[in-house]
Amino acid sequence: MKKILAILFIFITAQCFAQIETSLLGEWKAIAIKNDSFFYHAQNDSITFNPNAKIEEKDKSMFRSGMKASLSSKKYFFKVNNEFTLKNSPTEEVILTYEILKETKVINLYEKNKNQSPIGKIEYFSRNGSLELQMTISGQKNSFLILNKVK
Repeated sequence: MKKILAILFIFITAQCFAQIETSLLGEWKAIAIKNDSFFYHAQNDSITFNPNAKIEEKDKSMFRSGMKASLSSKKYFFKVNNEFTLKNSPTEEVILTYEILKETKVINLYEKNKNQSPIGKIEYFSRNGSLELQMTISGQKNSFLILNKVK
């Protein structure tokens, strides 16, 4: 009887993990962010602005400092139980659920349950040990993030 229960437990566990893109699981930290206005790379603290972005020269240094502070405090967690947590600071976090569509390389984000439409859609790519995310919110592609795994 114990052998049957052990085999059943292993089978169920394997089925659960088969549904999850295990390479996404864990803690991640953003190393770069890009949108229509700028590209900021945290590892070398560099920023490039789109020439069409209406950012005054005097504000560019302050903007870079703000991006550095923002990215350094954020952590992203993908957990086995389909829970996604964005920690904006040690005291502020957003907890959502996620669904991975492996065939299209898309992550759908939901508020607490999947009984409604996704609140966000993320296209993901794994490249050179990093995770690249293209965020789409309200049908509009917003930011492109590059994350490195922490744990």
